[in-house]
Amino acid sequence: CMELKSFIIPEDISLCFIGVQAFAYCYKFESFTIPKDIDIIGERAFYQCKELHNFTYYGIKEPQMFESPF
Repeated sequence: CMELKSFIIPEDISLCFIGVQAFAYCYKFESFTIPKDIDIIGERAFYQCKELHNFTYYGIKEPQMFESPF
């Protein structure tokens, strides 16, 4: 994960949450795109993703976020 720069969850994949520390310590992570079905982002899901500047979410309502997802 330390070399991962971007991640897109395709619309045809059915997911409802991003787990706790799912992408933590992906230091080079720059962009992340998630489909509208995600409604929960777990604690520290993007912890230490210091280069994450482009976060795209296609949902209608903002997902529920626990503690500090970033």
